[in-house]
Amino acid sequence: MKKKSHPYIAFEEKAIWQALDKALRALVKNGDLNEQTAHEYVVGYLAKSLTEAGFDQVSVLKTAGKIIHVVQVHEQQPFSVYKKVGVSAR
Repeated sequence: MKKKSHPYIAFEEKAIWQALDKALRALVKNGDLNEQTAHEYVVGYLAKSLTEAGFDQVSVLKTAGKIIHVVQVHEQQPFSVYKKVGVSAR
């Protein structure tokens, strides 16, 4: 079976696609959301919109399952990474 083509193919391998796909499938499964448009178009549109707004470049650093630091990078802004000592998860 050939994979369906859609205008958002470029986003399918991104983490934002995976997160949106999982969340939307869960909402459809439990009846909170009824998709009127093909799933790939819904996920793709949201992934594209969030990426264009700069929300796809988020990294979460974890140690032993606890979040220790969240880094968000925007394309047009410089950034630096520093090591923090003694930071505890809340």
